[in-house]
Amino acid sequence: MLDFFNMKKFDFNTIPEKPGVYIFLDKNSTPLYIGKAKNLRNRVKSYFTNNLNLKTEIMVQKAFDIKYIITKNEVEALLLEANLIKKEKPKYNILLKDSKSYPYLEITAHEYPKIKISRKISSDSTYLGPFVNVSDLREILRELLKLFPIRTCSEQTFKKGKSCINYQIKRCTAPCEGLISKEEYMSLVDNIISVFKGKTKNLLEYFEEKMILHSKKLEFEKAAEYRDKINGLKKLSLNQHIVYKTDANIDILYFKTIYEQYSGLLIIFIRNGKIIGVDREIFNSQIYQDDIPGFIIQFYTKNKILPEKISIIINNNYFTDRLLEDTLKEFKKNIKLTKSIKKDILDFADKNLQIFFETELSKKIKSKDLFEHLAKKCHLPNDINTIECIDISHLYGKNTVGVSIFFENGSFNKNRYRRYKIKSANNDDFLAIHEIFRRKALNIMKNKEEQADLYIIDGGKGQLQSAIRAFKEQNIQANFISIAKGRSKDEPNNNLSKEEVYIPGRKNPINFKKDDPVLLLIQKLRDEAHRFAIEYQRKLALKDLTSSPLLQIKGVGEKTIKKVLKEFPDIYTNSNITSEELSKKCKISKKVAEDIVNFLRTFQGNSS
Repeated sequence: MLDFFNMKKFDFNTIPEKPGVYIFLDKNSTPLYIGKAKNLRNRVKSYFTNNLNLKTEIMVQKAFDIKYIITKNEVEALLLEANLIKKEKPKYNILLKDSKSYPYLEITAHEYPKIKISRKISSDSTYLGPFVNVSDLREILRELLKLFPIRTCSEQTFKKGKSCINYQIKRCTAPCEGLISKEEYMSLVDNIISVFKGKTKNLLEYFEEKMILHSKKLEFEKAAEYRDKINGLKKLSLNQHIVYKTDANIDILYFKTIYEQYSGLLIIFIRNGKIIGVDREIFNSQIYQDDIPGFIIQFYTKNKILPEKISIIINNNYFTDRLLEDTLKEFKKNIKLTKSIKKDILDFADKNLQIFFETELSKKIKSKDLFEHLAKKCHLPNDINTIECIDISHLYGKNTVGVSIFFENGSFNKNRYRRYKIKSANNDDFLAIHEIFRRKALNIMKNKEEQADLYIIDGGKGQLQSAIRAFKEQNIQANFISIAKGRSKDEPNNNLSKEEVYIPGRKNPINFKKDDPVLLLIQKLRDEAHRFAIEYQRKLALKDLTSSPLLQIKGVGEKTIKKVLKEFPDIYTNSNITSEELSKKCKISKKVAEDIVNFLRTFQGNSS
């Protein structure tokens, strides 16, 4: 058995330097994590370094054994990894929901094809989709049959050679009785496919000509039929959001980390240049680059119809991987991973994923007893109804600003948001917090500001004490807590958040489970305060471009700085921005982007 704490005794030379799949097992031989490797020995050894993310560190500390399976090549390893993950459902792998397969409209390969909704894929049929919502798909099918009445019956019913009720209600043309020629029938089928390809112009013109013709002949009933067909076709066309002028077929998988313990996925299905479906999923852990290939193979093992192009974005960066692309070619030969998605589509993905997460989060936050739980866990009075959250931000590492945001009745009250230019100190959070609360206290005493039931400070014990002291100096009693990142623990608990909450009069912080609704509420307020502070910081920076430290960089002027600040308002404090991301989003040269990133690394180091 493998003991994490005695790794020196483990002989890594027993693991072959070959491609394959490795499995970390717990003390009950239950798989904890399944991964693939080009070189099994080197990959397994890499887990026993000091450069692990928290999730991986926890997993390794729970491991009691490692098994491996040798494969012929990397492609086989990736396929095997996906199948094993699907079968074993390891705790530390990112997993698809079991039901995550999508419905299609299937047109069978029969002499007189039938149309039906299907999740199973047959090599002979033609498939239109995928669709996310089966109820919407049923409605689409109903509208299609009004326009192009083809059969939906089973083969057994068709062989009886007798028309059914669908013929009587004009939802079928009864090919079973030979009441329509094969040529006319196949024209109806082709028209359905044309609708999905967005090629409706000729159909609309044809229907309009027919409507006018029958009107002139005073055949008003027939004219009304074509009028209804025109309206139905327009209705179907309105449901398709055109994003590409070409017949582009692309799946966009947009991953994003949300808070420390969640990640989200938004999938956009584009067929023939139109968005035909959007789906979302939230995972109860962060997602890392290593998780992506196995997840993608899981996804397309379940949904076997691939487009020509797939685009994968993780935390605003395109993900490309030769092995993944080669493996996907096992499903479709001409598949490509693309990095050229229009910015407005990416913005759409980011906004929709955030809204979806906020909606899911609000279900927990708006529970009627949440504030009671907050009061109980943080030793507060039971009558907490209004909350303010305060954040400090440094511009260029010196020009300190602060903000406060206001939360009441389950939502943010932006009329009570406040901004502060800090006068007392540069780059000293304790003095900055003290100044904000001193100014708040004076406003409360003058009845210029209403006191909140609770104040949340983004910071640790020092910031908390500074706020309390400022109010005490003005003889004002109030409720305070603060939230800060905790120090790494020797034996991190996977269920506990790294963030800790401090309360007055208690030496040690309060720890919360990652999915605790109280913690989620506090994080939500803290993140909104941070967003508001960054927005204020950018506004000030754009007003005073002449003092930007970026002007020290050769080839960087005010115009470039303006572009950078609009895309990255937190450029001076965000150490995760890459030169590739900077170059693409700000439309500046790679050389200038690299110079900016290198300068910022030094600048941030000197400012800390």
